[in-house]
Amino acid sequence: QLPNGFKIVYLENEYPNDRFSAFLDVAVGSIDEEDDQQGLAHYLEHLVFLGTEKWKTAEEMKDLMGTLGMSFGGDTNASTDHR
Repeated sequence: QLPNGFKIVYLENEYPNDRFSAFLDVAVGSIDEEDDQQGLAHYLEHLVFLGTEKWKTAEEMKDLMGTLGMSFGGDTNASTDHR
């Protein structure tokens, strides 16, 4: 467990070589939203792919993913559950 509370699970990846997969489970969902917040969790998950402080735009995020051998959409995904 990291100091910020995130837990890391390492899984063996045999194929493709020299690659990894990363999953982030925030453990909250739409059931945690108040009535006037419905849809906010789903909306926020999409914002993750629009940029960060370091990579400011969606295009910069796509370029970063390309340098890592990823395709935007094909190798990225987000979902919101009710838990």
